[in-house]
Amino acid sequence: KEGEIHALMGENGAGKSTLIKIITGVYKPDAGTIIVNGREESFHNPRDAFNLGINVVHQERNLFPTFTVAENVMVEHFTDRMLKKVNKHEINEASKTFLDMVGLQIPPQTNVEKLSAGQQQMIEIAKALSSNARIILLDEPTSSISVSEAEMLLNLIKKLRNQGISFIFVSHKIEEVLGLVDTITVLRDGRNVVSAKTGE
Repeated sequence: KEGEIHALMGENGAGKSTLIKIITGVYKPDAGTIIVNGREESFHNPRDAFNLGINVVHQERNLFPTFTVAENVMVEHFTDRMLKKVNKHEINEASKTFLDMVGLQIPPQTNVEKLSAGQQQMIEIAKALSSNARIILLDEPTSSISVSEAEMLLNLIKKLRNQGISFIFVSHKIEEVLGLVDTITVLRDGRNVVSAKTGE
């Protein structure tokens, strides 16, 4: 739902990653329907999902390490005009809005490879926000960052939820999930075995 954090849980091989790939247009479903904003949708590729405001932050980073922070955040905005000269000042200024949204106080011209894993995770979310994502899928987002960085990330997710952004949160950390999410779905062998409010 809008402004909801929905956990997707289950042991390895339960189907979590497959479901994420279906939601983001990487795989075509064998059956069932995908409904976004009340309309049934059919994704032929990830761009279809992206255009509907669905974005994913993978466990493994999906950033260009030799690009600057601003270039990574704004990359979707200039890939369609690669034959034209890119205005670096314009990109730096535009990226500040999204860096502020995720609470990162770093110069936009910083190279991404110089950042910590937690900061890179925040850059991934800033990048998703720059594309007007309303549904963000987070695949094990705290698995490779420090405890303090994880706390910052979880607080950010709560803040963005209050702004109406929805999250699907994949994690094996039950305590983390119980302290964060509104709803939990548990998969086993590719099936939904339970879907309930966290308090239930």
